Amino acid sequence: MNRRGFTLIELLVVIAIIAILAAILFPVFARARERARQTACLSNVRQLNLAVQMYAQDYDEKLPPVMYLTDGAVEYPDGSTDAWGLWPAIIFPYVNNIDIFNCPSSAWRWGGERTTRGNYGANRNISGGHWGDPGTPPSIEPMSLGQLTEPSSTILITETHSTGNHQSFYTQRSIGMDGDQIRNIIPARHNEGANIGLADGSTRWVNIPYEDWEERALAGESVNQDLPGLRWTP
Repeated sequence: MNRRGFTLIELLVVIAIIAILAAILFPVFARARERARQTACLSNVRQLNLAVQMYAQDYDEKLPPVMYLTDGAVEYPDGSTDAWGLWPAIIFPYVNNIDIFNCPSSAWRWGGERTTRGNYGANRNISGGHWGDPGTPPSIEPMSLGQLTEPSSTILITETHSTGNHQSFYTQRSIGMDGDQIRNIIPARHNEGANIGLADGSTRWVNIPYEDWEERALAGESVNQDLPGLRWTP
């Protein structure tokens, strides 16, 4: 009985076929893994959105401000206190879960403290905030749910990116700059898009032209994060 092994050419052909299959399948696996993270992040946004809605029902339909300054100390989930209150600390009693504030595709994690970055930002255009001395009127008056004429298309919460700390807890129509660093920009962490929560309580994935926005902002251009069919103000 004659036996022979594989020739060098046959081995090279097999290796080439395996390499081609790997090149085809690895991106598919990566997209599937990111799709799972996208779904988990969408669930986070949905729960945060619900928490904001619950807060509003308890406070005459007023939205929680993105931040405010007090004479006292605001308690944060990690047990620390600070004169500055951020919206995650305000709505935390409605969720009682730090993990909900962290996108699984983000490189940083929020541990419940004030001096850190966040993964989700409230829309400052409608949530407002207070940057003045305690007791003075709000810098931007928080709106009520009743003031939102088109809640099904009004942005309430988005994924966010920032090199700063408290700036990453709010988002807005215009991209902000902190020196040469971008802030308040919506990232494209999930298959070239981001998860967004709307004022009617619904959530959705939206394609985000992040690289274009980033390039233009770094070039000194004024950039608005306008998304088809969505609005930042009533």
